[in-house]
Parts: sequence; C-alpha cells; structure tokens
Amino acid sequence: MYFQLEELFSPRRLVVGVEYVGNPCTSQFSSGECDECTGDCDRDSDCAGNLRCTQRNRSGLQDVPGCPWPEGSDAIRNDNDDFCFMPVSAPGQINYVGECSSGGYQCGHCEGDCDRDSHCKPGLVCSNRLGFEAVEGCFGEGGSRDVFGKDVCVKPLVVESVGNPCTREFDSGLCEICTGDCDCK
Repeated sequence: MYFQLEELFSPRRLVVGVEYVGNPCTSQFSSGECDECTGDCDRDSDCAGNLRCTQRNRSGLQDVPGCPWPEGSDAIRNDNDDFCFMPVSAPGQINYVGECSSGGYQCGHCEGDCDRDSHCKPGLVCSNRLGFEAVEGCFGEGGSRDVFGKDVCVKPLVVESVGNPCTREFDSGLCEICTGDCDCK
C-alpha cells in the first residue's frame, strides 16, 4: 500500500500558497472546515483544527501569516477575502494571531488584532496602529507575522518620577522614557 507523504504526516494539505476555493470555503471540504491558506472564511469556526480566519479589510495590503501569495494571484490578493492560517507563538515579535475578544481568545504581549483593552490578557493594553507602525516593547513591524493596520496588545508604559530635574538621576544627563520631572525647553 502506498501513501502520499502528506497523508502520513499531516491531516492538512501541503501549503503551497493562498488559494481562493469559494465563498464560503467550508462547502469545498468534506469536513465542512477550510484548510490552511484557503478561503473565503468568515469566522474561526470555518477553519479546521487550530487554524484561525484572518480578517482582511485592506485590499492588497494585508497578507495572510504563513501563507505566501502564489505567482499570478494579484486578483485574489487585491480582494477582501479572508483565509485560514495557523497562528504561531512569536514572543516579543508583533504577531497577528487573529481577531481577539474578551469572550474568546485574548491576545498576549505583542499579539493582535485587538480593538479594546479587554481583548488583551490581564495587565496588557491595546495599542492602536496605522499601517506597520512600530510598537514600544515589541519588534518585527512589517514582518512576516505582522498584518497591515492590526492593533496589538502591549505592556502599558509606567510613568515614574525620579526627581527634579530627572537629568540628575541618569549618567547620560538625559531623562529616560516615561521618567520625570523634566523641564521642557
């Protein structure tokens, strides 16, 4: 008996790239759940296993994490279709893991997409972004796990009074971020 390598090691198909299979994509699979990098999905429950549905609303600007755009796919890339993807852990890196909520998955540090603080794990706040803006305490803006315009959860900056003027407290003679009392000139 012969098996395809894919059948032996993974219940999912071999990921070649983003593939539009229909709307909804669930009708194209016997399981009723979409495979990785396929779409159009509407919600996480449309996706198989631990896959999540990326919500793309910026035609052509929002990639699908872990899913490359195949050559000649400009038509589907420039559409607003959503595709299933596998979220991965990327500590400290800006990382789109799907749509977070207070009643479902709460985003961790540097994860998004959040819309309010309650969408983040306790002790974190939702940092709003435009495009691929840098986020204090995180790295990887515009990288392979970042999605254009998605907000991420971060540790809130804590303001600390270290004296007046704060410049006396630091060897550099300059105040550090979120420290005061500084005298503006």
